[in-house]
Amino acid sequence: MRVTNNMISNSVLFNTQRSLNRFFELETKMSTGRQINKPSDDPIGILKDLDYRDELSQITQFLGNIGSADNWVRTTEDVIYELNQAASTAKDLAVSMANDSISTEARTATASQIQQAIDSIIQLGNTQIEGRYLFSGYSTDVPALSRGSNGVVFQGDEGIIKYNIESGIGMGVNTTGNHVFLDQFSTLGEDSDLNVGVTGTTLLADLHDGNGISLAPGLFTIEDVNRGISASIDISGAVTVDDALTLINNGLTANGITNLNAIVSEANNSIQFNVTNDGLISNNTVIENLFETSGLNLNPGVINLT
Repeated sequence: MRVTNNMISNSVLFNTQRSLNRFFELETKMSTGRQINKPSDDPIGILKDLDYRDELSQITQFLGNIGSADNWVRTTEDVIYELNQAASTAKDLAVSMANDSISTEARTATASQIQQAIDSIIQLGNTQIEGRYLFSGYSTDVPALSRGSNGVVFQGDEGIIKYNIESGIGMGVNTTGNHVFLDQFSTLGEDSDLNVGVTGTTLLADLHDGNGISLAPGLFTIEDVNRGISASIDISGAVTVDDALTLINNGLTANGITNLNAIVSEANNSIQFNVTNDGLISNNTVIENLFETSGLNLNPGVINLT
């Protein structure tokens, strides 16, 4: 095969161009510090590189979340420690006043100190971290505690804030104000039966969870439809359940209703009336009430006398 000068020139030019391209590639890698600068450099390698970048991004995010979670937990621990200190101070001051010999001036000064401790507790309860209230649950833009006319009110919710610290794993970092400030009250006496029922000595003022009952006017009427008589009962002067029962039963007896008796129910949660069948009837007795409410068969309704 005859090699011409043109073929030699083309070969030299091609090799030179390839060397220059290789040189430029190496120069780019050295200047960027990257093995792959465009997809055509290594199509398979670029896919692996993108996967690595995603993993590194997630790891960076997880590390940031762990740092934020750690900051939140540490701040919560510090605040709860200070809350315990303030509560302990208020308790010690209150106990120190349990003495009849303490002067009025000393009690007033101590009351002021206790009030300061309470103010400190409210302030600690409304601690913020990164602009979010620490004990408000999901309602991080709302102060956890607010002072009102009836005392201190919790304004947050029960939401638990979680940070992703690993793929698919979330860590709760907050403690709600309800748990910190109110749980001890909700569990107080939880093993006690607060619904002990009604007895004869129960005060009428203690009924309905301490709301009492209205005795104005305290008048009502019981009617014996069978015999056509009635009794007007006045229990406005009753103080206990026994008082009310006595007034009811005396009123019934005084008006001739002797087959009805008011007592406390077996379930001890109400007053019930016991009825006994005395067999008495009158001109007002309804026929259906005869024979223990079985009634009288009026078909054909004719009575033959012989």
